[in-house]
Parts: sequence; structure tokens; C-alpha cells
Amino acid sequence: MNNDILDLVSCEDVSVTLNIMGKKGGKAVKTGVKFYVRDLNNADTKKELKRLRNTYLGKRINAKEHMSDEDMGFMVSAASTEPTDDMLAHCVTGWDWGGKTLGNIDLSFNYKNVLNVFGIAPWIRHQVLAKAIEVTDFTTA
Repeated sequence: MNNDILDLVSCEDVSVTLNIMGKKGGKAVKTGVKFYVRDLNNADTKKELKRLRNTYLGKRINAKEHMSDEDMGFMVSAASTEPTDDMLAHCVTGWDWGGKTLGNIDLSFNYKNVLNVFGIAPWIRHQVLAKAIEVTDFTTA
């Protein structure tokens, strides 16, 4: 048996279950909906961050503009502030709606539908973000 505890936090691309909560009458209630969430440092989220940076930088280069301190600050902060919906959607690896609906949107699992859910129900996005941060904090040595 290995005694190195670093082996215990090696959870690359492991998803954890998030039971989505709602509120009714000011009280938290179970919705019966489950999302499967992985950490913010997953390969897909990193690719999205790189794409956003390259797009932003490319626009500046094509316009032959010099990078201002503000522009450089944006690029640096993109990795250290709250992720965009596009980045966070890559943290959702699946879901189980348990027969529930969300308005009239398509709930088959895919990246586009995750973005739709975030747009329609920001309270779900908030819970996914909190869980992704929790997973990231726990799985990063």
C-alpha cells in the first residue's frame, strides 16, 4: 500500500454528483435533478480559456493595436476570476432530470443545452459553479 497522500487527490476528470436545490416559500427544497460536475481545471475548460485569450489577443493584433495595461489585465484575470458560461459548461459532464422539465427547452445532454440551462436558470449555474470550485479546491494538490 502506498502511503503518499498525493495519490488520494489525483482525480483528473472525475465527476461528482450535484443535487440541484430549489426554493419554495423561502425554504430550500430538493428538485430531484442531478448534475455531474468536474473541476474547473479540466482539459476542455483550459482549451476554452485559451480560445478566448487567443480570440481577444488576435483582435488586438489584427487591429495593430498595442496592448494597454487594461487589456493585458483582462487577459490575465480571465483565468483567475469567475469562469464564463462557455468555460463552466465544460465542467458539466452529464445530468439526470428525473422526469422534470425546465420550461420548454430540450434537456437532452449536450454542451449547447447546458448553456441554455445556465441562461434560463442562473440559480442552477450558481450551484454548478460552487460545486466546480469545491471539486477544484479538493482535487488540486
